[in-house]
Amino acid sequence: MKLQRISELKPGLSQVRACEIKIGYVFNNPLLLWEALQADGAWTVLAAGDGLPGGHKRLAIVGDRLLELLLVVTWYPTLTHPRVYEGSRKVTTNANLIAIFDRAHLGDFVTRAAGASEVAAAVKSATVEAIIGAVFLDASGGNPGAGIAAATKVAEKLEIAVFKDASEVAALREAQATSD
Repeated sequence: MKLQRISELKPGLSQVRACEIKIGYVFNNPLLLWEALQADGAWTVLAAGDGLPGGHKRLAIVGDRLLELLLVVTWYPTLTHPRVYEGSRKVTTNANLIAIFDRAHLGDFVTRAAGASEVAAAVKSATVEAIIGAVFLDASGGNPGAGIAAATKVAEKLEIAVFKDASEVAALREAQATSD
């Protein structure tokens, strides 16, 4: 992408800034969030005349993998059986991500594909993943730990459930003990 300044975007800064407020993270490079809000097929034209092939799909891949990583690193210290982890993977299902998208009212920020009046289910789940991926890349700046920390905060703001506290871990261990 040749674009270097947020002022070159169509639509512009207001869409990005409003979404930043919603997710609780201010981007150093707002172009990443802008990309995360472009549905595949929107073919939003940049000022330089370029299109964005695939919309936010590249960032959605990053976000998908990162959500999986966040889930596994929060599960591991619980000392529970791997089947507990497998059961917790419902957090990253498309159905759950669609519910998160709807709860956060993210549809107001998405640039839809030409002719689309509604945000499609696949776009909803990919948008959540793309936002997480964009936060990670923006905050990393050569330090992946900073990216993971920032993405975790946004995931919590969006209420993407991961193991959060000792009482939840204790409940998981108790459930595991009774099922063994």
